[in-house]
Amino acid sequence: MEFLFLLASVIAVIGIAFVSSKMMTRLSESKLDENLIQKEQTKFFISSAIVEIAPIVLIVVAFASLENSTLSTGAMYISIGLMAIVWLTVLAKLFMMGQETVQSVEENYKQQVKAAVFISLAFLSGIPLASIFMLLNL
Repeated sequence: MEFLFLLASVIAVIGIAFVSSKMMTRLSESKLDENLIQKEQTKFFISSAIVEIAPIVLIVVAFASLENSTLSTGAMYISIGLMAIVWLTVLAKLFMMGQETVQSVEENYKQQVKAAVFISLAFLSGIPLASIFMLLNL
């Protein structure tokens, strides 16, 4: 069952990374104004919520089924290690893409775009961190 946490994390990380990179691409290629930034953030929030449905269901199922099973310590640490590798790799790639996006926008919109980038990084980190902490507390 510990691999369901891994699966949930991988689905969330890849899905949110895709949605985030799509938002950053649109922000860097468009003529920015306040409305466009807000519109892109709204699309990002909605898409992220849709992407996170399956991982949340997987985490709930995994957590509920752990009551009846025993965990293998080795499998648990392998899952945590793989989660961390996937999460940190995608986080680093998305951070670099975010920095490129911030550099490519006009000076008066840099703060708003930087905020959007950091929000996407926080969204990316939620499910993997929750999965890791749940596995460590079992």
